[in-house]
Amino acid sequence: MEVRFFRDEFRAVVHLYREGKDQLHMQMPAYRGRTELLKDSIVEGRVSLRLKKVTLSDAGLYGCWFRSQNNDQEATWELHVSDRRRKHEGEELREARKHAVEVTLDPETAHPQLYISDLKAVRYRNISQVVTDSDKRFARKCVVASQGFQAGKHYWEVDVGHNEMWGVGVCRDDVNRKVVYVTLSPNYGYWVLRMTREQEYLTLTPRKINLPLRTPPTKVGVLLDYEGGAISFFNVDDQSHIYTLTYQFEGLLRPYIQYYTNDEKKAIPIEIHPVSQEPEKEATSDTHNLAPAPLVTTPFLPKVVVFTGNHTSHSLSGH
Repeated sequence: MEVRFFRDEFRAVVHLYREGKDQLHMQMPAYRGRTELLKDSIVEGRVSLRLKKVTLSDAGLYGCWFRSQNNDQEATWELHVSDRRRKHEGEELREARKHAVEVTLDPETAHPQLYISDLKAVRYRNISQVVTDSDKRFARKCVVASQGFQAGKHYWEVDVGHNEMWGVGVCRDDVNRKVVYVTLSPNYGYWVLRMTREQEYLTLTPRKINLPLRTPPTKVGVLLDYEGGAISFFNVDDQSHIYTLTYQFEGLLRPYIQYYTNDEKKAIPIEIHPVSQEPEKEATSDTHNLAPAPLVTTPFLPKVVVFTGNHTSHSLSGH
């Protein structure tokens, strides 16, 4: 018998039960010590997972795969986590800012129509500049940072302004830089938050995730937790958490910015923004004010039941 709870994709393990044992060494680091598989009804084909110390970054798509000698089924659902008063919504952002790092743009990687200034700002212009041909340079309108990360936690902020379309996140250093059109998906080495021409915000897991935001961001915070297998995006304007992508990262990752425009008149510089060092406030766990929120269930399993626990845990169930 095998029971696998996962996040976004099958290999991103939240909890794995196999051959009569919890396989805790297979968990993503972000979930270690926070899950409990309830086995009371497992022989009847019903399983539940309790997630403890829930934070806003736990919101997202989850799945459960159940296999036995005579049963092989799967269910997916979306977990919503809401803050009852949003009083402490900015605490995750303040915690992320403790990991602020210096990020500068690498002009040798920028598309010829992207002009870099002070190693911090990038702007699109209609006329291409004369640049040296290099294996580092992208054939599409994007640029990466000089800094690369292969361990630890790193946070930076990007001022996207009021540009009509943009992409912000990270990419693997070894992505194919000469491809003009590419899907900005983890399958191809990209973990990116995008704003589209239709003013929609989305990311890929590799599934398309639409992200309705109550406040359009002009500044986006990015927190990369390499060992934790997570990259989180924040709306700096209202200090809200936007979304967290989870993945078992491999190789060197670089901060990534992409322009989506062919009109210089509509192009506003996108800048690496200095991280504000706010006075420290008394730390309060954000789980103290988390209220159970409705969960959307995709019924891959018959009679899938998903229910919430107390204010600091959620129970995820299926049968």
